[in-house]
Amino acid sequence: MAQDRPRRDPLERRTTSVLALACLRTGAEEGEVVYHFLERPEAVVSTRFTVADTEALEAELSAAIARINEGQFRPTPSEFTCSGCPARDRVCAGPRLLAPEPMDEYAEAY
Repeated sequence: MAQDRPRRDPLERRTTSVLALACLRTGAEEGEVVYHFLERPEAVVSTRFTVADTEALEAELSAAIARINEGQFRPTPSEFTCSGCPARDRVCAGPRLLAPEPMDEYAEAY
């Protein structure tokens, strides 16, 4: 697997894996997943996959499915994934979930 930059966002990584696996399972020897971001047209992200990556892609997605089946839904907010969410700042703190919690006055005293 060759990529132009590390995939940091978990949703982007999983989406890329699903798309690559779909391509490889059609019989393609290799495939490329390319993202063109509307808000940053110069920030093109490209990742290439070959048949040799199939087992790792399947393992990654199987692990994610197992976590879902077990009820493990750890929030993974980011500016990218939360930017258009209607629940942001209404029922979910979004990226603020990642910020360290400020110490309250009581905790600072001890």
